[in-house]
Amino acid sequence: MIWTVICLMNELPDPQHIRRTATEVVQGTDYHLESSEISGIWLYRWIEQIFRWLVAPFQRLFESIHAVSPVIAWLFIGLLILVLLVLVFHILYSIRNAVRMRADGRPFDHRETKNPTNPKILEQRSIEAAGAGDYILAIRLLFRAGVLRIEQAQKHALRRGVTNREILKRYQNTPIAEQLGLFVDMIDRKWYGDDVCIEMDYRNCSDAHATIRQFAVRSGHVDRT
Repeated sequence: MIWTVICLMNELPDPQHIRRTATEVVQGTDYHLESSEISGIWLYRWIEQIFRWLVAPFQRLFESIHAVSPVIAWLFIGLLILVLLVLVFHILYSIRNAVRMRADGRPFDHRETKNPTNPKILEQRSIEAAGAGDYILAIRLLFRAGVLRIEQAQKHALRRGVTNREILKRYQNTPIAEQLGLFVDMIDRKWYGDDVCIEMDYRNCSDAHATIRQFAVRSGHVDRT
């Protein structure tokens, strides 16, 4: 046992060699704690250099114009700033429109986002939307007009945020349940779904709306059974 320990001690490198090896390891890249700071500085300088390249042509142009007329030079700078603002506005406007695009690629109609209390207004907007070929919007407007007429007939507004299915369930045992069901099914399949809405769909919903309207006018209320 003692002989084994002595052999192992003889095989160990001398202390000077150990210190030299440790120094080489510590000086390696893995132990450069300031490397992240150097990377950050390098990135900053790289961005700064790119900015200088972009600005350099305009700077030379400004200096050339300034040598002729300082007033014209500053007017030129003002024009560039104005163009930049217009570009930024256009980008923001395009992003806003892209966010507000519907699933079918058509923008939301601003008239649809308003909440008129007169169903006649919604009915007129529905006719306009149908005339423009936007039949699903026309159907949605007719449905809102029909629900509004029901509310006015009941003299009681529905809960804010109520869903179409909740409306259908509320009036499932009334004489207008079938007409409301047609609207809800059409909107589910052709607004939220992928089905294409055609003119015949609008005509069918228009007939259903006429039934809802006549019932509300005739009865003055919608009985729940």
